[in-house]
This record gives sequence, structure tokens and C-alpha cells, in this order.
Amino acid sequence: MEEERGASNAQILWSACQALARAVKSAPAGAPVETTIRPLEPEIKAVTKAAPKEDPLVKAAIQGIPEEAAKRGVFPEDVLRARFLKVEQVARRLAMVPEEGASLPIYFLSYLQSYLIIKNANPIPQYEIEDKPIDVNKLNTYDILHRAR
Repeated sequence: MEEERGASNAQILWSACQALARAVKSAPAGAPVETTIRPLEPEIKAVTKAAPKEDPLVKAAIQGIPEEAAKRGVFPEDVLRARFLKVEQVARRLAMVPEEGASLPIYFLSYLQSYLIIKNANPIPQYEIEDKPIDVNKLNTYDILHRAR
């Protein structure tokens, strides 16, 4: 009997954690971007309620969630990914334009170049993956965008 109750509580905790993960992972289908920021407080309360009292792991995980995320909310991962792809597209179009700005022909050439340059299919070099130092000043805008992706 006690084992069944423990298994049932574990299933409830798992379900509450899945709801929290789903809230962070994806936005409701068809929801406008402005309303995708959703407070995580209901899901956090459900996890806290489902967890055994004074469970140090759950307590540490819940305390690790910023208060702002619980009260105000966070953008779901799929919304952040879509925003990044838009920013990446604009950055590719403006790759030739210096930080100080430039004349209109430079903007046009940069825009044109963004369509003519093929995205780098080569993976990031192994020495960079191994976290060996590199000279970031030698990276161009396209290299930086490739690494950010």
C-alpha cells in the first residue's frame, strides 16, 4: 500500500515537472508573440505541491528558478528560436555595414552579398570545440553567426 502511494506521488511529480518543461519549451499554438510570456508560478506551485516535503533536490531546483520567471514569465524556447532566426537574417543582410553606419550603396551591396554567400556547411573546427583559445578578431560576421547557431 505504501509503495503504491509512493509510486502514485512519483507519477504526479513527474506530470507536474513535464507541465513545467512544456511551459518553457513551447508556446500555445496560434498564440500571438505578445501573449507568449507566461508566468511559471502555477507550474512551480504544482511541482512544489507534488514533491515530498523537504525534498532537497526539488527544493534546490525550485529555488534556482528566478523570481522574475515565476511572476512575470519567460518566452518559450520556440519563440526565442524564431526571434534568433530573424535577428540572424538581418545580421547576414548587414554583414558588410560597419558599426558606424555607411552610405546607401554599402547597405545595398551588403544586402546583395547576403544572397550570394553560401552558408558555411563546414562544422566548427575541433580545436574550438575543445575550448582552445582562438583569435576572435579574425572571425568575420558570417563566422560569428555560424558559431552562434
